[in-house]
Amino acid sequence: MNTKGDQTYDRRREFRERYRYQEPINKQPKVISLEEYKRQHGLKCYDGPRKKIKTKPRKKKFKLTGKKVATLLLGIGIFLGGYAITNQYKQQNKPITLEQALEIGETPKSLDIDNNIPLQLDEIQKILEKEDVTNQELIALAPKINSIYFDIVEEKIAKALKVDRGRIRLKTSPAEEGTTIESVIVRDGPMYTNDYFLKGGNSISDDISYSIKNMGELDKIMQDIQNGNFDRNDIIEEYKSMIENSSQFAASKVQVDEDGNISLEQTKVSDLNKKSNQQKDATLDKEPEIE
Repeated sequence: MNTKGDQTYDRRREFRERYRYQEPINKQPKVISLEEYKRQHGLKCYDGPRKKIKTKPRKKKFKLTGKKVATLLLGIGIFLGGYAITNQYKQQNKPITLEQALEIGETPKSLDIDNNIPLQLDEIQKILEKEDVTNQELIALAPKINSIYFDIVEEKIAKALKVDRGRIRLKTSPAEEGTTIESVIVRDGPMYTNDYFLKGGNSISDDISYSIKNMGELDKIMQDIQNGNFDRNDIIEEYKSMIENSSQFAASKVQVDEDGNISLEQTKVSDLNKKSNQQKDATLDKEPEIE
């Protein structure tokens, strides 16, 4: 039998044993991961790689304030104004055409060209302006343009040199580094050239040299057309450029100085406008005053 003292002893020992294995009150709880927590509680857990959520960068809002709009409009205005001034300057410094020269009183005779040249140039321009111009028409135009160009340049140079046109020969020769040498050769007479190493006073200006070189380019275009190797739009633009050059050369005056240098005196559009304004002022001065 257990005595009272034995019972007291057993209770104390039991209390000590319980206390010994009891968790301390101030013990920190064990920290586990979210995945471990889900496993312990039977929740689904994804063990694969985590996807990064891509976020789009916020667009910075651009607000047009009155000041910004004014600055933008000012910049556009300066650009357009500069372009307009440049374009106007180019137009004013272009040589006048044959049509403009005839309008101010010049004649084919005073310009040293054949009487049929204005009509021939006008007919070619009308064909080129057609929207339905055919390939056959373009092919037929090549020798016509070539002939008109030669007629204008050769006739005006021959008249300036006071020799028969049959004695004049225009020549383009290849030179070094892709350049060319242009010459005006007079049979039984001197040779005029743009080659600074050969000329000794008998020279041709850059304008005349450019026109002679253009005729050589036209020969190449004619060969391409005959071979069927050409682009319609390119050919039309080339033809228009040739006709414009022919018209400007026809409206010019060929001059020969005492040293035998041949140059081209061209009237600019600005000179034409100035002359027109002077004629208007003179007409106003002649009008009688009404009392």
